[in-house]
Amino acid sequence: METLSEDDLLAHLAKDSRHRWELSQSLAGSGTRQQLEFLATQVGGDRRSAALLHWMGEAGATALASRLGEGCDGLTQRMAAVTLQGSGENGLAALDAVLAGPDRLARRNAAEALAFCGGCERMVARLEHPEADVRLCAVYGLSRAPQLPLSAARSLGARLKDAEPAVRQLAAEALEARERLGATALAEQLGEADAWQLAAQSLRRLGACGAKGACEALGLAVPPARRRAADLLVEMGEAGAQAALSCLGDQRPDVRRRAAEVLGRLACAEPAMAALLEDPDPYVRVSAARALQEQAEALGLSEKVAEVLSSRKACQRRRI
Repeated sequence: METLSEDDLLAHLAKDSRHRWELSQSLAGSGTRQQLEFLATQVGGDRRSAALLHWMGEAGATALASRLGEGCDGLTQRMAAVTLQGSGENGLAALDAVLAGPDRLARRNAAEALAFCGGCERMVARLEHPEADVRLCAVYGLSRAPQLPLSAARSLGARLKDAEPAVRQLAAEALEARERLGATALAEQLGEADAWQLAAQSLRRLGACGAKGACEALGLAVPPARRRAADLLVEMGEAGAQAALSCLGDQRPDVRRRAAEVLGRLACAEPAMAALLEDPDPYVRVSAARALQEQAEALGLSEKVAEVLSSRKACQRRRI
């Protein structure tokens, strides 16, 4: 292919789409870096240049990615990002490279573009990057994703232990914005010494949704997570009580028992609590009886509560 000057390239862009397609294939095989970079400078003012680079595959995607950062106007950045979003694997790879690159503005633009073209897995991988700003941009990108997988939400939850305060805070805010999904990921961090306080703050702000997340932690295998979840539910008052009531029918006896103990601490006496006095698990029965002990007379359950407590004197209350 003959060497084309910038003026030649502009002239070719003005021709029909078939001609531009043929030109893109020629440039993909023998185009120079200077030619591709020049075409990339035109994407803000001429969509045909963006389409031509899109057709060029990996080389064109790399050229487009160079227009995401400092020194480019907003229109050029947006056109490059939109084109890369529709460039499949080539676009994902180019955006991922920019996310870990040196230009801070380009990182942010790349993260936002990845959010809208299925790049969550790539951003999750960047959450472990040694540079804090790369991790921060990856968190930002995940916060913008229209649909966030549970695995990605859990990876955001793990960032509550990040060494950089800004990363920790943005990760918590991103999870709060996901409400129920975020509450699940936040509750899983209640067992982490370096993350539980921030997780608890976010769960409190989520209200009823956060209380449901805390209830999920009552079934975790980590004792500190269970205790902190129970304490949080008590702190949340009515929202905590309603969430704990929903756990009384859980298939796991330990969850029913812990929920009953939470309700006891909240002095919440409901018909569902009385039903636990007949629970097949002795520890659940005893926890329910202890929770109802003060309200037993008013509820007409004094005899049943006394029966449960006396029949299991050897049954020691377990720690939440």
